[in-house]
Amino acid sequence: YLSCNPAVRFNCSAAGANEQSSITLYGSWNGGWHANETVQLNGSSTAVFTKIVADGSYVWNCLPVDIDGNTAFASADYSFTIDMAKPSLTGMVAGNIDENSAEISWTTDEKTNSSVQYGISNNFGTVKSVNDDVISHQVTISNLNSSITYYYAVTSCDNVANCNTSATVSFTTEAAEDD
Repeated sequence: YLSCNPAVRFNCSAAGANEQSSITLYGSWNGGWHANETVQLNGSSTAVFTKIVADGSYVWNCLPVDIDGNTAFASADYSFTIDMAKPSLTGMVAGNIDENSAEISWTTDEKTNSSVQYGISNNFGTVKSVNDDVISHQVTISNLNSSITYYYAVTSCDNVANCNTSATVSFTTEAAEDD
């Protein structure tokens, strides 16, 4: 489970020969593995817990207790990751510029997709996107006109839709060669 929402909902249920008394949510947030919250079931066999957690990877499990005091964790722990951080964008540059194309490259601190918005004004007008899930990005934009200043910005989004867009910068295409 991977989310950019810090509010996590845990559904715990228990079944057994005896009536269940309570369920305790255990988790690895707040500095280590421990009991986080206990709910008295009062004839029910399920409990729902909602917690707010920070960015990170976590493990959790539920420990039901029946009316005779018998306990058993679920057969396996569960895990989840919260990611609320935008990817950072560094090293953005326009290279390999000729009269009708340019290669825009940049780096992110996590795997993301690649998108370049570009045009002859700050309003751009054209977008080239690549769903590549990489850290080192290279997008070639083509069908450009010679001797024109193009404005561009890059956007990268991680797999939970945290996106970051660069400032607008520019490059000028080369002049067309005379025959």
